[in-house]
Amino acid sequence: MAESLGIALGSNMGTRIENLRSAVAGVLDLCEKKDVLTSSVFETAPVDCPEGSDPFYNAVIEVQCKLPAKEVLERCQQLELSLGRDDAEERETNAPRPIDIDLLYYGDKTLKGKKLALPHPRLLERRFVLEPLCEIRPGLTLPGQSASIEEVLDDLDSDEPALKQIYPSGMWL
Repeated sequence: MAESLGIALGSNMGTRIENLRSAVAGVLDLCEKKDVLTSSVFETAPVDCPEGSDPFYNAVIEVQCKLPAKEVLERCQQLELSLGRDDAEERETNAPRPIDIDLLYYGDKTLKGKKLALPHPRLLERRFVLEPLCEIRPGLTLPGQSASIEEVLDDLDSDEPALKQIYPSGMWL
């Protein structure tokens, strides 16, 4: 049975909107149903990146998927590489990258592995993920949580600058 898979997308190199579009197309190739919920695309300041890094375009999508979570992760990492992302060093340093694909949640699954943790361990701390996610799933309560995404966003204590909407939801694919 297919489950809801939430994915955060980010790009701060190259043609950022095209990188996001290519990532969505690649993710949809993993799914039997080609329906996708898409947030707006926001321009955001780089968080925990080297000084001088360019701003990101960030968005969140939700698709329905039947594959095992670890296989989804492996295929998304292959997709990142095919879209120009460097391998391990870049992940360690938060270096600029053409695409970043993070699994946020997968139905009601909870995993705490070295390579994959679900829900994503920093999801509830990051405005650049919470705000787009709140657009498409404000009432979502993640496994192990009692507050909805909207409530978490309302209570977020973050020094991240405000997000700047670049493309409205549904207008960028």
